[in-house]
Amino acid sequence: MSTVRAVARLISLRCKWEFFFRLDALLGILGGAIEVVAGVLLFRVIYAGVRSIAGWSWGESLALVGTLAVLLELERTLLRGLQRLPDLVEDGKLEQFLLRPVPTPLFLAFHRFNPQSLWRFPLGIGVLVYAAHFLPGVSWPHLLLFSLSLLLSLVIYGLMVFCLVSLSFWLVRMHNFFWLVYDLAEFARYPAGVYRGAVRVLLTTVLPLVLLSNFPVMVLVGHGGIELLGHQLGVLAGFLLLGRTLWRAGLRRYRGAGG
Repeated sequence: MSTVRAVARLISLRCKWEFFFRLDALLGILGGAIEVVAGVLLFRVIYAGVRSIAGWSWGESLALVGTLAVLLELERTLLRGLQRLPDLVEDGKLEQFLLRPVPTPLFLAFHRFNPQSLWRFPLGIGVLVYAAHFLPGVSWPHLLLFSLSLLLSLVIYGLMVFCLVSLSFWLVRMHNFFWLVYDLAEFARYPAGVYRGAVRVLLTTVLPLVLLSNFPVMVLVGHGGIELLGHQLGVLAGFLLLGRTLWRAGLRRYRGAGG
């Protein structure tokens, strides 16, 4: 319970901080709206000449845009604090987090709670609602499985970022490399079937970003069910094990560097 209270207090303080910068928040909302609308318009142009993309209909592709928007805004709102780890390691200031009575990775993730990203959350929901008009047969059980799949995708995405930033214990400067995962997330906007060769292997196995958006939509439209959630749980367990291993090994290296 002490961990939950500490995280809740941290989020409350971050909200108060963000409210002092309303103009910045409004600009953030505008930027998010442009990003989402651009994704919708891109598919509108593509579907003007074809009936499907890799077997995905117009409505299903719209759902991909909405799902990715929701996923990214949740990550930006809840977990963006992880990006500070490389600076803390480089500057030798990680101790201020290690000494807290809260699991350090959890505290790192939530200490930069960003409510201005949460204000853009309805944009993705709006696209999903719009997409539902072109998706017959979506039921409440499908919506429940979709929500569970989306939650698993968020945790997997957070773990992927955590594994990446944990490499900062070995790499002196990795800021550009860190943003790679965010740039690659844009590939999740499209059906997995459009990718071939090495790119497909990268985006479906090594960095399974495409699956993070494709799986929730597949569950939503009835193209899969529990087996897809089981696949996500397996991926989650793999990144959890990798993240735990990297973190422990990194801490041993960090303490050794500090004497």
